[in-house]
Amino acid sequence: MKKAVKYIAIVIVVVIVIAIAAYSKLQPVPVATITMTPHTAELNFTEQGTVTADAETDISSTVSGKVTGVPVSEGQAVRKGDVICTLDATELNYQISANDYVIQGFQAQIANLGLADQKAAADIQNSIKQLEGQLETVKSQAETSAVSTEQQLALQSQQLALQNTLIAQSEADVARSQENLNTAKQLYDSDIISQQDYNDAVANFDAKTNALEQNRRQLDVIASGQVTDSTAYYNSQRDALNAQISSLRAELNKSYSGEMKKYYESQIQQTSNNTDMLRSQLDDYTIKSTADGVITELYVKNTNAVTAQTPIAKIASYGQSVEVYVLTDDIDAIKPGDAVSLTLKRVGGDVSLTGRVTAIGDHAVSQVSALGVDERRVKVNVAPDDPSGIKLGYDVNVTFTAYRADNVITAPKTAIFKAKDKNWVWLVKNGALTMAEITEGVELSTEYVITAGLAAGDAIVSDCSADGLAEGVKVKQV
Repeated sequence: MKKAVKYIAIVIVVVIVIAIAAYSKLQPVPVATITMTPHTAELNFTEQGTVTADAETDISSTVSGKVTGVPVSEGQAVRKGDVICTLDATELNYQISANDYVIQGFQAQIANLGLADQKAAADIQNSIKQLEGQLETVKSQAETSAVSTEQQLALQSQQLALQNTLIAQSEADVARSQENLNTAKQLYDSDIISQQDYNDAVANFDAKTNALEQNRRQLDVIASGQVTDSTAYYNSQRDALNAQISSLRAELNKSYSGEMKKYYESQIQQTSNNTDMLRSQLDDYTIKSTADGVITELYVKNTNAVTAQTPIAKIASYGQSVEVYVLTDDIDAIKPGDAVSLTLKRVGGDVSLTGRVTAIGDHAVSQVSALGVDERRVKVNVAPDDPSGIKLGYDVNVTFTAYRADNVITAPKTAIFKAKDKNWVWLVKNGALTMAEITEGVELSTEYVITAGLAAGDAIVSDCSADGLAEGVKVKQV
């Protein structure tokens, strides 16, 4: 009896287990699924870059000299025209002062030339007055009485003395004209005066020489004069005096220093030109920034002297650029104008900025990664849309978009499996699983773009390695 009860109990348990197993098999398997929804797919990668200047300006000295002051420091912001360095210009200032004294000397010489002209004119006026006085005496004597032999001899002596005075005056004129001619020759040879000016100086010298010869011949005539009757004597004296007076009056308005004045004026001009050149060089001894920016290098901060072409400083412009090196595997995905994301690490939280690719290098360089791997990379320049938040030398993470497509379907890599050399996913259709063949497109970081095999609204199992997945299995989406 007891054995019969025991067997009945065992049978009941087995039936219950079988019933439970059968029930369980008939229940849908819970699986995690993803519904295919068209969206924008992106493939991004990030590289670390450094903020650099759009342009750098090298400041150099054009002259040699002792450094007397450096009123700036590295890292200081400067504007165009700010003083970077000053050099000792004592010698140059001395030369400028010396030129000023030379010019003053030439100006004094010109003033003295005017005084010489005035003295020469006064001497001629005195000679004319003396001749006019003698002419009046001769006229008076001719009108009043006959002239005795003794009177003629006395007058002849007076004429000889006056003629010697005229000769001395002519000799002085010749000496001055000779000096003017010599100066004119120098000025003409130096292309300072024209051919006509030189010819005038030659003609003036010839005229003075001829006048001297005429006065000497007149002296001979007076010295060898014979005693004649009073009428003839007075006529000859009047003619001689009138001729001398006319000659002196012709000389009265002539300048004896014209060529010398031109010479001094030309020397003043040459010295002034030299002074202007020296003053322009004086500016070179105050070395100024030629651009707005930040001093990144200051080579003269510990220097006592510099020579011409010595670098003084390096100025980085304010228009910052981010310089980043991209692997050659990724470089083909980037082109100028592409938008990028910039991230600056901060204690208080990351700062996100935007920017654009401005330039891509035309060759790769070798760089060693943080892991010690030799990599080939290409330099890429990125311009921040708003550079005010970054400074030169900052590290910036630059995120590039290698691929972007709108209205596409993607599937996670965990949902895809291979079978019979094809790619498949578990598609939930009418509450049961079925294998759906797919065609993979671009590989994203955690997904594939699906170009065929799935449509919007399809639900697939997100993890193909989950338990209980098989063709026809009823599933419950969770």
